[in-house]
Amino acid sequence: WDRESAIMGQVYSKGFLNIAASSASDGSGGCFFEHPDLSENNQVRLPYKDKTGNPAGEVVVSPVAVPFAEDIFDGPLAKRAWVVQETALSRRMVFYGRHQLYWRCAEFSESEQGCEDRTMDSAPHFTQVPKRRSLNGKIEEDLYWNWIAIRYSMCALTKNGDKLVALSGLASTFASQFGYS
Repeated sequence: WDRESAIMGQVYSKGFLNIAASSASDGSGGCFFEHPDLSENNQVRLPYKDKTGNPAGEVVVSPVAVPFAEDIFDGPLAKRAWVVQETALSRRMVFYGRHQLYWRCAEFSESEQGCEDRTMDSAPHFTQVPKRRSLNGKIEEDLYWNWIAIRYSMCALTKNGDKLVALSGLASTFASQFGYS
C-alpha cells in the first residue's frame, strides 16, 4: 500500500482513460443501471425527412436527466477521498451515473443526452487551471485548491492515517503547476 499509494497521482494523470462507477456503493455495484429518465415511456420520437422528402431518421426528445453534480458528486463513489484526486488529475474520464453516462476531458465535457450541463465544469481539472490573474492580482489557483480542500474534507477514508497519502498526488501536481516547492 505504501508503495502504490505514493504513485497514484501519476497513475491518474498518466492514464489514457479512467472509468468511474459513480453510482456503485461498493466494488460489487458495477457500472450499468437502468436509466429511469431515458425509458421509452418518457421519450417522444420525431421523424424527419431529407431534402427529397424521404425519411432520414428521427430526433428523440426526452426529459433532461438530473445534473452531473447531483448524479456524480452526490453519488456514493464521490464520498471516497481518493476520488477527489482521480477526478482532478485524470486526463479523460467516463462517469457511469445512475441517470446517464458522462464524458470529461481537458477540452470537452458531455452528457449522454448531449445537454449542456455547467455543473460538469465545477470540478477543477489540472490541465485546465488558468494561469491568469484575478482583479486583485492574485493567480486563481486558490479557487482550485479551495475546491479540492472542500471536496476532500467531505470524503471518507478507510483508515484515518491515509489522509495525507490520498492528497499527496494532488499536492504534488498543484505545486509543480504553480511553481511551489
